[in-house]
Amino acid sequence: MSSTESIKFPLSRWPFMYCVKCGLEADELYEHLCPACFVSSRAFVKFPSDVIIYSCRSCERFEILGDWQDSDLNETLEAAVMQNIFIEKGVELLDYDLDVRQESDIHYSVTAHLCLKIAGLELKKEGKMRVRHRDTTCPTCQKIHGNYYEAIIQIRPAAGKKFRKGEMETISEDIRKRVDAAFSSNPGVFITKEEDIHGGRDFYLGNRSYAHRIARGLVKNYGATYTESSSLWGMKDGKEIYRMTYLVRLPPYRAGDFIEKDGKLYLLASFGSDRLQCIELETWGEFPFGRNERLKVLGGKEMIQMAVVVSESSSEVQLMDPQTYRTIDLKKPDGFTASENVLIIRHEERLYLVPHSALKKGEL
Repeated sequence: MSSTESIKFPLSRWPFMYCVKCGLEADELYEHLCPACFVSSRAFVKFPSDVIIYSCRSCERFEILGDWQDSDLNETLEAAVMQNIFIEKGVELLDYDLDVRQESDIHYSVTAHLCLKIAGLELKKEGKMRVRHRDTTCPTCQKIHGNYYEAIIQIRPAAGKKFRKGEMETISEDIRKRVDAAFSSNPGVFITKEEDIHGGRDFYLGNRSYAHRIARGLVKNYGATYTESSSLWGMKDGKEIYRMTYLVRLPPYRAGDFIEKDGKLYLLASFGSDRLQCIELETWGEFPFGRNERLKVLGGKEMIQMAVVVSESSSEVQLMDPQTYRTIDLKKPDGFTASENVLIIRHEERLYLVPHSALKKGEL
């Protein structure tokens, strides 16, 4: 809303004030005009004859104020109509109402009723316009259809290993959810394509910085290692443009795995950027290990069995071996509390008690 003209407030009250246009005496003058002549002196508002609203035929979003948003037709129509009504500077819009009549699948007749305030005067203005609804393809979908991407996230298992059952789909769904959550506020974040390759999966993303954020998040969540590389893509405004590749390689272990080191068994409870937090299964004592230490992975949750507690003493618990049905005496680890059933694993014909709390913490 802009104008080179400005609206002046009423002139001071004189003993005799006459409108310079109609000659009638008035209590107040506005730019030397009585209220009626002042209101009719110019339009103060300009209505468009035609308004066009756009929706994307692929993602079904609407363009509102130059931005593509998840909206509906009514909300978009209202925003487009009010955006195209010109109101002079100094004129205040108090209220409005739109009467919409559909003429066809893509044409609408709209009558706008405006309540305005001008230098203390209130007046009503009415304008008619035609609104047309057109399908097009939004910039984001144009990029997707054109296979546009700025970065690749490569998901790979540990060297010489394969993904565990359902693991690739779990990670893939994690990536998709992250992208979907970001798309509403940043339409540049999208997956152009997914490709299974080299024993893993590649995700082509339309936003380089967000691809980097996702890759770093996967490193944190899955204890993976991470490397990045770039390749020259082209030139824009005299500057070189690079595409990034983020390689996320999973470790040979997972939180909740059972590992062996120096003849002792441990439950991998959690991991950080540089160390693993493990629980020794005989004492349930916590031990940190470096990420590069040589550890033998025995298995994961599939090793766990349920055993029935037969009796217990202050230092031992007696339980029934679920495989041989013989009673076995085990020394109670620190913090152990017996219940009707306990979790165990078997390794080299020996049974180990497994802490419930650490298992839940380590589950993917």
